[in-house]
Amino acid sequence: MITNATRHDRGRCIVASVDLKLGQVVSAEMPFVYVPQQSKRTTHCNHCLKAIEQSLRCTACMRDLCINFIGQYAYYCSNDCYKKDWKRYHSKECKAIQLHTKRSEKWEAGKHLTESIRLMAQLLFMLEKDTEKKEQFKALVERTINIQH
Repeated sequence: MITNATRHDRGRCIVASVDLKLGQVVSAEMPFVYVPQQSKRTTHCNHCLKAIEQSLRCTACMRDLCINFIGQYAYYCSNDCYKKDWKRYHSKECKAIQLHTKRSEKWEAGKHLTESIRLMAQLLFMLEKDTEKKEQFKALVERTINIQH
């Protein structure tokens, strides 16, 4: 249906061998890491990213962080997503946030937990935990370097 190609007038591209319908999905892949945007942190699940009607908060975050960090908790749409995310990365992320909080002034610590920092932390956790994804990421970095040269 689709193949990778290199065209002298377009460079690297994907070429369809059949007609595609408007909006048709031709490729889908899970990202290596992901977090909800800061503005959606309390309204979207930390694991599946779906909008949530009634949220569950990470109990470890609630227990170990003071009331000043209400915007810093991880929120979930279900116990299933909470358990999956805890297993995926949040257990380590939660410990890292707690360590950061203990080292920072209580009112300052939450200001530094941007999406970029959370993504980088998850990437490091993933590289440490998953050999297959580590190799995929290494190949991605090598391809990116090759494209730039």
